[in-house]
Amino acid sequence: MRWPGDRPSPRLGALLEVGAVAAFSLGVIAQFVQWTDPTFPLAYFTIDSAALFVIVTVAHRLVPGWRAGRALRDALTPAVVLSGVVYATVIAPAVNGGAWFAPHDDWVCRTAQVLVHGVGPVLALALAWAQPAPAWPPKPALWWLAWPLGYLAVLLALGISPYAFLAPGVPAVQLVGAVIVLAGAFVAISWLCVLVARAGWRAAVAHPSATDALGPDA
Repeated sequence: MRWPGDRPSPRLGALLEVGAVAAFSLGVIAQFVQWTDPTFPLAYFTIDSAALFVIVTVAHRLVPGWRAGRALRDALTPAVVLSGVVYATVIAPAVNGGAWFAPHDDWVCRTAQVLVHGVGPVLALALAWAQPAPAWPPKPALWWLAWPLGYLAVLLALGISPYAFLAPGVPAVQLVGAVIVLAGAFVAISWLCVLVARAGWRAAVAHPSATDALGPDA
């Protein structure tokens, strides 16, 4: 296995891509079939982001030359990483006292939590380093905010939210504060993803054979 500072391995990149798609796919399916959480799965930003990541990644592979697919997948990477960070630092401590699982969670629900909040985001971030070209820009793009802001707009329009800090009835000041903090976290994680990807790209450029192996539409 190769790490930052060494050249990205095309084989490792392919394995990470398959692993991320598998983890998110199984996690989404598990969330649909678990019997603990009554909330409709697609109400969650985590599940929506994971499903979009899978759809865009698979579509990109099925449509050769669709470079927009890579750009979309890379734009979704901060979203899936943000989901894991928010769950680990905010939701789990508030709901489960710091544990990732509630005592009453069934094993399928626990499997979904691990896959969409832990395994998937880690693999997606590693994939950013292993397959850095050609979509990753030198800094986060403003349009990356379209998905999280669009999700928030739908929640507000429908007057629903699976998250207590965005729930209807929350004081306006608290709601605005939560949105500002989440937007700031998204921007920070976007920068992290870009820096990881640029580190992978610099390593690839330092080793032309690796850059060639990545291909023009890796």
